[in-house]
Amino acid sequence: MNNSTKRNIITLLASLVLLVGCQSLGLAVVNTLARMQKPVVVYDIDYGSEERQQLDLYHAGNSTTARPVVVFLYGGAWMQGSKDQYLFVGETLVSKGFVGVIPNYRLFPDVKFPTFVEDSALALKWVYNNIQRFGGDPNDVYIMGHSAGAHIAALLALDERYLRSVGGNKRWLKGMIGLAGPYDWLPYFSASDKRIFGPPSQYPASQPINFVDGDEPRLLLMYGNKDKTVKIRNIDNLAAAIRSKQGKVKTIFYPRLGHIGIVGALSIPLRSRAPVLEDVAAFIYGNRAASVN
Repeated sequence: MNNSTKRNIITLLASLVLLVGCQSLGLAVVNTLARMQKPVVVYDIDYGSEERQQLDLYHAGNSTTARPVVVFLYGGAWMQGSKDQYLFVGETLVSKGFVGVIPNYRLFPDVKFPTFVEDSALALKWVYNNIQRFGGDPNDVYIMGHSAGAHIAALLALDERYLRSVGGNKRWLKGMIGLAGPYDWLPYFSASDKRIFGPPSQYPASQPINFVDGDEPRLLLMYGNKDKTVKIRNIDNLAAAIRSKQGKVKTIFYPRLGHIGIVGALSIPLRSRAPVLEDVAAFIYGNRAASVN
């Protein structure tokens, strides 16, 4: 069986899995095709001393130019997920000329809010201090996340206390990219949300919308209109709050995509469903050009 036939079979499988909605199987399928591209990966780099404080780094090998860096935070309701499941995202980022970084962070019930945000801030510190060795530009770093990962990414971009706690500030980030993120869902907390983000006195600190000041990095908020997990109000409300403070935000909505489909569209076999990857690249390169001019 030649590579073209294998690719067609995997594409068909990925499409079927997306329709069925089995996330774990879908990740396995799209990662298989990404692995065939033979991405350059450095696995299990420690950014802290805890077991889950590790990251994987995807790069282009011997690059002579400093590339934009995208740190991707996966979703999983703050309770599950692993960097090992998102090889396809790392490969995708490299294919567009970026250095990709995918960290693990500690999860509930081992930890509660805000520990997973603090872990992600520590990962960003590692990136800022070390990414130049892998062809990345420490002054051109973006934080990107899906679902719960987008929530964490938004807090890092909007609530500067997290980056300050590790010796940084908002200037460490050129932008934030959120895929189907919850940014303003209080008081609609589920039972698990209450356990993760409690006590109630701490609930407001969990909502990214409460930290908009107009001085945040540029935000790109992306959403699939068929999403049954995160309500569209999260995107609409955060975007409106940023615009009311004269901040910079762009929203993009995809009619055909659901909650998992929006991150699945980054994979090789599913990119034709929606231009998620192209829109991410346009945001980053457009932002870079605006900074130069």
